[in-house]
Amino acid sequence: MKEGPRSGIFLAVFLLTISVSALPDISGEKIASDSSKPNSGPPQVDIGGGENPLCISGILGTTIQIAIPPLGRYAEKWQIVKLEGRLRLNASFKKNGFEALLQTDLYLYPEFETDPAPRRSGGAIRQGWIRFTGHFLEITTGWQMFSWGNADFFPTANVLDRPDFADLTVLDRSLRYRGTFGLKARLFTGNTALELVWLPAVFPAAMPQESGFWRFEYADIGTIPVKENNAPDPGIALDNGAFALRWGGSNGGIDFQLGWYYGPQRGLLLQSTMISNTATAALSIEKNPAINRVHCFTANAGFTTGKAVLRAELLFSPDMPAATYVADEALATAAAALSPGNSSIPIGTVSSEPYLAWTAGGDILLWGTAGRLLVEWKHDLYLKGTGPTEDFRISDIIALLLQDSFANGRVTIRIGALFTKRKEKHLGAAGYTCTWDFGNGFSLSQGTFLFAGIGCLQARYRF
Repeated sequence: MKEGPRSGIFLAVFLLTISVSALPDISGEKIASDSSKPNSGPPQVDIGGGENPLCISGILGTTIQIAIPPLGRYAEKWQIVKLEGRLRLNASFKKNGFEALLQTDLYLYPEFETDPAPRRSGGAIRQGWIRFTGHFLEITTGWQMFSWGNADFFPTANVLDRPDFADLTVLDRSLRYRGTFGLKARLFTGNTALELVWLPAVFPAAMPQESGFWRFEYADIGTIPVKENNAPDPGIALDNGAFALRWGGSNGGIDFQLGWYYGPQRGLLLQSTMISNTATAALSIEKNPAINRVHCFTANAGFTTGKAVLRAELLFSPDMPAATYVADEALATAAAALSPGNSSIPIGTVSSEPYLAWTAGGDILLWGTAGRLLVEWKHDLYLKGTGPTEDFRISDIIALLLQDSFANGRVTIRIGALFTKRKEKHLGAAGYTCTWDFGNGFSLSQGTFLFAGIGCLQARYRF
């Protein structure tokens, strides 16, 4: 995938990701977390239940995605662009205040001749933790989901979970994040709880493999080639770890949480460097993730009024990194500064600036028991004028989702859309899914994502 301006590359990929995730998870998995709202983040598995402390469950499914060229530029012709088999296994144990969970995904990608986006078969551990619970204290250690915040589409306060951008054709919300290894303690006092978290290492967002279809590629700037490098995985060290705490609960019908985080910022901010080959004097530009340590303060709240559930979350950082955009003048200045003894020059600067982001929205019951409209708006900005920045933030994104169920709840139809504005350009994406639940663990879903040009057929069996 090769584009000219960086913003064009990002928007094409980002809008596809959001347009997909703006539609509910068609896998049928319940979204749940430790927060006050069941639909507030990546899924956790309900463990325990019944007389048997050991529970084994899973999902077996296959996904076929087809490129529809008239609707987008995902591929140049009608063809299968993804064929996936997936087995999710959940093994949980709960007894006498002790809980444990292991959640793994196994993937199979059969090879076919015209595959434009080859993927590797293999497996991944999504969660793997143990938990001890007493009257006033709960301790969890291992790979876990923290799920801060209560947003449905655009999480702002979720600073702990690791985003997964390795495959932007993923439809399931349960694959949007990877578990983060850490230690969590929760202290319960009446209707509130204090949560303390330590992460020994903060991994950057998972990115596509270098030879993958979704790998970002930059057009050369004149005769200068441009390459983006992934952030290296950090080792366990004090400077690579993070500390966080959150306090919240319920009061007067309002669910709320206040949080603080100090550790590496795992966003997608890039710092450009011009490099001169000492042997040939040929120039190149490398873009490397700039991962600085930041303070973040978060807040989220939600309450029910009539037939509507309203939610909001906020993040403020006094020292969020901001990198200046690479302009022609900066390229010329860097090239002139290169010499045999100085073969690499940073382009532009990375500064720490006050930053604010928020997400607001809710869902409204329009008719019956399932006719529901979900609306969400995300906005973010640097509080000081930094000029054009070299990063992936897009402000003023609005998502809409309308859903209803028919045939005694067996058939669910969801229609979603989003709108945003970038550099005076109005952009949008839309799509739908239709899911038939056969009531015996088997479900069949069909969806089409307009403007992205993807059609999807997915079969699932839960056991």
